[in-house]
Amino acid sequence: YSVVVTDNLTGCSDSCSVSIENEPQLTAECTGQDGLCGESASATVTPAGGASPFSYLWSNGGTTATISGLGAGTYSVVVTDANNCTAACSTAVATSVEPLVDILCEDDLQPVQNNGGTQSVENTDNCKGPYAFWSNTLVSAYTSQKHWTVTNGSFTEGPGGTAQLTATYTNRADNTLIFDAAITFAGRTFAPPAGSPKNDPVCTGEVLISTDWYYYTSTTGTLTGQGALAGAIVNVSRFDEAFQVGTGANLNNAGEYGGSAWLTFDVIAQPTNGSGFNLNPGHGDINFVLGGGPNLFDIPDCTVLCAGESATLVASALAGNGSYTYLWSTGATTASITVSPTQTTTYTVTVTSDGCTAEASIEIIVNDAPEIACASENGQCGELGSASVAVLSGDGSYTYAWSNDSTTASISGLVDG
Repeated sequence: YSVVVTDNLTGCSDSCSVSIENEPQLTAECTGQDGLCGESASATVTPAGGASPFSYLWSNGGTTATISGLGAGTYSVVVTDANNCTAACSTAVATSVEPLVDILCEDDLQPVQNNGGTQSVENTDNCKGPYAFWSNTLVSAYTSQKHWTVTNGSFTEGPGGTAQLTATYTNRADNTLIFDAAITFAGRTFAPPAGSPKNDPVCTGEVLISTDWYYYTSTTGTLTGQGALAGAIVNVSRFDEAFQVGTGANLNNAGEYGGSAWLTFDVIAQPTNGSGFNLNPGHGDINFVLGGGPNLFDIPDCTVLCAGESATLVASALAGNGSYTYLWSTGATTASITVSPTQTTTYTVTVTSDGCTAEASIEIIVNDAPEIACASENGQCGELGSASVAVLSGDGSYTYAWSNDSTTASISGLVDG
């Protein structure tokens, strides 16, 4: 732009010019990446126009162009450029939790202590007071209390060396801090795995390892935030020693029957609101009482059949969104199937929830029935008759059950019949 200035009195004039180059208007575009099947959700803002450098302030306190580890919800951001101009945008992200699945025998599902492998999970007590879960510094931005009590706790052990734990944990100092837990264990063994057992708790000193202790070598699960922690997803896995079960195994009372497990935390999604979790919290613990006492040997076993027998297998699904579809290796699409294999067979089920899948397998062993032949000898000259049975093929030792209640291979003194 140029301008001429004239002095009206003298008629003299002068001119000058300037160049104007406006900065483009600052705009912002937000995009979200959903966190599906246990992956982390994220949101990104892309500024256009304006003058760099740019600063960012998200609704959750984030200050970078991309924020991750998000819980389900809507996130907004204000972008400020070097000229202090601003632009804003928002985006919504969704999250989904991977399901967990185990295969149980039909009778496992009886919700009765000491019957069917299912029993209640209850708080234990030590010098720190009653609790069932210890979170270390995971929620230190919300409370200094690390101990949580349990409600709606259930522990189910299956015939294939697996177990399931479901529970709701509530922080002892702030009852708005809640986790729903779904954890599966596998690899049941009666021999202590390497590095196990653990028997040196903080409060009670060394615990005597009872002869009834046993272990699970694999731990996999999810903590889903509720209440003030809504939107949070934390995956858990085995840390250090194996999950142990037995008298005194909860490491708080030598006479209590229960269990202890040590957990690694992997924060997948932060709570939608609030300060967020500590991403380096150290390991967590679960320590609990099993209200029914020892019941491992009461677990129904459908994994060993005689030829011609059948078993009903049930896919027990946890976590996910609570709605499941099923696909068995037989082609069946129901939660349970009844099978009658003629030979040892492995059955697999795939469970789908919200597009996420989990798989479990179980081997059904089929033993052949023994082949037998019966013989008899009629009584002569006033004598009574006799009968015998011979095993033609089979393995092992045998028991006998005659219709007259005799229990030996040969019977005698028989009247007509």
